[in-house]
Amino acid sequence: MKVCIVSSGLEARNRFVQPWQYLAEGAEALSRNGHQVYFISDGSEVEEKEFAGYPVERLDTLQGWPLLGNKRLARLVNAGSPDLVLWHLGLTSFMRLNILRHISPPVIGIFTSPIYRFAELRRLGIARLIRHHKLGIVHLLGLLVPSRLVRNTVSRGWLKRIVVECATTQAKLAQRGAPAGSLQIIRPSIDPAWYQEQPGRANCLLVREEYGFTADDFVVGYFGAPAALRGLPALVQAINLATQTNPRIRLLVLSRMLNTVNQRDHDHVVELVKEYHLEQQVRIVPGMLTRERLMQSLSSCDAVALPFELVPSDVPLSVLETMALGIPLITTDTACLPELAPEGVSLRVSPGDTRRLAEAILILADDAALRQKLAQAGRERALAWTSADENYRAWNNLVE
Repeated sequence: MKVCIVSSGLEARNRFVQPWQYLAEGAEALSRNGHQVYFISDGSEVEEKEFAGYPVERLDTLQGWPLLGNKRLARLVNAGSPDLVLWHLGLTSFMRLNILRHISPPVIGIFTSPIYRFAELRRLGIARLIRHHKLGIVHLLGLLVPSRLVRNTVSRGWLKRIVVECATTQAKLAQRGAPAGSLQIIRPSIDPAWYQEQPGRANCLLVREEYGFTADDFVVGYFGAPAALRGLPALVQAINLATQTNPRIRLLVLSRMLNTVNQRDHDHVVELVKEYHLEQQVRIVPGMLTRERLMQSLSSCDAVALPFELVPSDVPLSVLETMALGIPLITTDTACLPELAPEGVSLRVSPGDTRRLAEAILILADDAALRQKLAQAGRERALAWTSADENYRAWNNLVE
């Protein structure tokens, strides 16, 4: 079978970032089962002709005017004569899916965006969401998508099925109009390397020393993009509060830098550290680390805090990877996070609540037994999440 996957943003720098890693995982699963896979993406100026080892055909943009569609995209899809099309979606995509009337092969939607209620977005502040528009505005616009539009897109046969990554989004998308029978969960898997036995205490102490920390410090780790709505500024503020009670608390920030927006966010965090005079307590490591170095660095931490205020893409792998390493996790109760890290597996606080976040850090710093309990429960949860083999079977059952 010839399968075309349509998604924007298919560039090498995004290969191991959600949701593109999820799409690459699906492509690999189908390819392993003998299907011919290729991508269509935007960025005609991008010279990369492959993504994750599969061919990419490019247009200037995949976007079209609402209710008018993108006829060039429809022609390109049909010209390839695929047997099946997998179409990457978010809520706002439904404003443009009338293009599917002009697509000859059957289409399955791949929905990778969390769905928020107005109250959840209002809590963060509308002005703040607009200021951080790259992540915030799309969720505001999603509130305007009528349920009837979602329901009709499926009932008219334009989408044969919609794949989601977790039960949380499955339920919320059904509430927004998608017929329950059209929704199928395919969970993203965790790379098996994250389950491997981690270095012993002596090696972890050596890594801590490289970052300027001692054995007596309580080190909290953070990894991922430094975007404000991922909660890093709130974490710095919480560290400032926590160190006033426990001066041995430290923060290791592994700041993934992918673009100029990340650079501005990174610079803001650096200024925030200076404002609170935390230069001795906070170590910021910019850039992309190798997976081995990333795991070594995280394993040297006593806990990891991922205090998302908004989840940028469904099922953030960083949460599952932390648990797979057997590191106590602090996160928030937004989007799919309660499903990934339920009570007894992590400590969860409300998004943006710096005081409660500081309290959670102090609780873990003072309670070694609780740290051990959360570490073990988190690892068991990650092990039970899904395997690569289960993921591959799910993708192939979907198309066959």
